[in-house]
Amino acid sequence: MKSLKNTIPFFVLVACIAWSCETIIDVDLPEHEPLLVVNSYFGTDTTFTFDVSLSKDILDDDMYNDSRSISGVDIEVFEDGTSIGKATQTEEYESYKLYYYPKPESQYSIRASRSGHPVIQSQDVIPLNSSKPKVDKVLFTSNEWGDQVTRFTYSFEDPAGTNYYEVLLYIDQPMYEYYEDEDTSYHYINGTFKEQLYYNNVGADLNEFEDTGDITLFSDELFDGKQHSQTIEFYYYPYNYDGQSDLEESQLHLEVRSVSEAYYKYRVSRTLQQDAEDNPFAEAAQVYNNIEGGFGIFAGYNSQTLTFTIDPDE
Repeated sequence: MKSLKNTIPFFVLVACIAWSCETIIDVDLPEHEPLLVVNSYFGTDTTFTFDVSLSKDILDDDMYNDSRSISGVDIEVFEDGTSIGKATQTEEYESYKLYYYPKPESQYSIRASRSGHPVIQSQDVIPLNSSKPKVDKVLFTSNEWGDQVTRFTYSFEDPAGTNYYEVLLYIDQPMYEYYEDEDTSYHYINGTFKEQLYYNNVGADLNEFEDTGDITLFSDELFDGKQHSQTIEFYYYPYNYDGQSDLEESQLHLEVRSVSEAYYKYRVSRTLQQDAEDNPFAEAAQVYNNIEGGFGIFAGYNSQTLTFTIDPDE
């Protein structure tokens, strides 16, 4: 019992010493100087659009909450070294736009400036395209739960050299409008819009993101200069406005994008970063950046879309 009495004061003394040795060091961090952040994908199927904001301090609590485009930015766009115009912002907080369609296999560059911030610049290309995609073997089956599954195979010829691809799938959806007067009311179709469909790759899967169906991004490392074929499947349940099943023929749009190396690296690194945000065991990923003097991405792609009809009743 005597040794226990001697031990207790010893531990109390150690705890007091440890507490008294705690030192608080004030670190004089350099003041954050905001840089321009420019994000723009440009392709053969769209005109130029630029989202421009300012970089945030890592200690800024609001760093994720304000992604609106800032005003007062001068953005000049060049095609193969020749100026094609300046992007403009029609309203405050909106993106900057230049109504010009990029040309295949051309190189584009930008130079952007704003008072009080360093000038930024970047460049990228519209890559060489693959052959127009083909689709065959459209099948309609049911899984073990009785859900209808649509499956088809697409293919295209890959040009020689290192190439990168993104494959997207859309379906035409009706746009409903509501009409009402004193005697009646009803809904009617007023045009259509394209809705993106998420799908799974069947068999060999080259996708960089195995666990998601919203991005299919891959390189031609395993089929360089050859034909690439891939079978995909998806679930689709078309319903009319009243919530009733309406399995009539539908228009599908298969878009194959030949994307630049910068496009590929940015999408891969950005997705890996997003996946790591809520996972304490994931390795931190640095997002690819090709904006000199600032942050962001300026990346090109070459798009080809094949439209075809599927009819579950055939």
